[in-house]
Amino acid sequence: MTMPRVDPDLLPPFALPARFFLTAPLFGMLCAGWLLVSGPGIWVSRWHPALLGATHLLVLGFLLMVMVGALAQVVPVIAMRSLPAARTLLPWVHILLCLGTLLLAASLGLPRPLWLPWALASLLPALSVFAGMLLWALLGKSSGEIAASLTRLSGLALVVTILLGAWLALGTRWPGRFAIGRWLTDVHASWGLLGAAGLLVIAVGSQVIPMFHVTPAFPKAGLRAMAAWLLAGLLLALLGVSRTGGNHGLWAVTPWVSLAGVVLFAVLVQLLLAKRKRKVPDATVNAWRLAAGGLLLGAVILPLSVFTPQWGWPAGSTLAAQFLLLGSLWTIVVGMLLKIVPFLAWLHLQSLAGFQPSALARVPHMQALLAGSWARAQVALHAVAMVTLVICPLWSDLHVFACLLLLGNMALLGGLLGLAVLRAGKARSHVVHALAEARGQTSGVFGRTM
Repeated sequence: MTMPRVDPDLLPPFALPARFFLTAPLFGMLCAGWLLVSGPGIWVSRWHPALLGATHLLVLGFLLMVMVGALAQVVPVIAMRSLPAARTLLPWVHILLCLGTLLLAASLGLPRPLWLPWALASLLPALSVFAGMLLWALLGKSSGEIAASLTRLSGLALVVTILLGAWLALGTRWPGRFAIGRWLTDVHASWGLLGAAGLLVIAVGSQVIPMFHVTPAFPKAGLRAMAAWLLAGLLLALLGVSRTGGNHGLWAVTPWVSLAGVVLFAVLVQLLLAKRKRKVPDATVNAWRLAAGGLLLGAVILPLSVFTPQWGWPAGSTLAAQFLLLGSLWTIVVGMLLKIVPFLAWLHLQSLAGFQPSALARVPHMQALLAGSWARAQVALHAVAMVTLVICPLWSDLHVFACLLLLGNMALLGGLLGLAVLRAGKARSHVVHALAEARGQTSGVFGRTM
């Protein structure tokens, strides 16, 4: 399988998505510090205010931050249309997303409900504008029908997540005017993690796994089945909440329906990676396998925690959420960052060099931008950090160690990505110099043309 041919004119400058990628580890470090100072009592319940604040730092500040940066590059490729006014709008989306994430985490975790309106005033315009940019680009002809359709569905799920989150925020600020409950929080989280993030992971994974790791293509029927199961469960959850306030039996079956799509994706990833032709050590392959394992464990634990409350295991739902969020989505994003940042840097340098041999010679290989050995070490550290964090709800004595591991993990990731971007910037100056020299030599032979 090959990706559609990339038209460099459709892509925004590398600096635009790079700012999202480089900001994400900073929020990861902030999340680690937040967890550390909150103490081990944070793991008593997933409704703990400090844990809610930390969760939104990770989900919005890390996962969504990377999603926005990746979509800014992926959508023009599969939609064959550039994002409208990307150079003007994306910097503002970045600023407002950073500000809104900080305000929302503080208002949930400290708590400071007076800051919620300011958080909404930052997040809603940023996410609404970006969702509009995506949907505008994806409405036309596309180069990959299934990938584009999955990305459209992910964008629509993001819109639903935004609306549900806004309602929850308004209900927290003005409890008497907006009816909210924990069931609505569960629906909000489901649409965000399984809908917006999950569908996007499937869309991107179906493209990059065969391309980077030389595996067979994802079966189209399997991709359609994944999307159908995920959406069916999410729509059932929304229907059950809207009609009965979360007290209907319909709500109880939704985890099984959506998780069927999750299990199918995890199994397909493992099967395809086992058939890859490039049998070389690869950090991203390790991350995909680790994430697939986390998905399967979370898919088993979550329904058990819903249907067997008599176990007296209050940490069950928290543990399931840990596996689904940290063990799968977070791991996938970390692995993708280690691959996509050097790849995009290399792609933009190749585009800049054009067909000029002397300039192309100055374009470094992806391994020179981010060494594979360091990437594998980072994924190994991430795996240890993820396991200790997942265990924390059951064994709180690991709290300090887990938080320090998370801090080191995010610091190393940020350092590797930052170094790759710096090396790409240095290579860019060499490419520009080589192009200038080539133009000078051409002018010397054929005379000045300007």
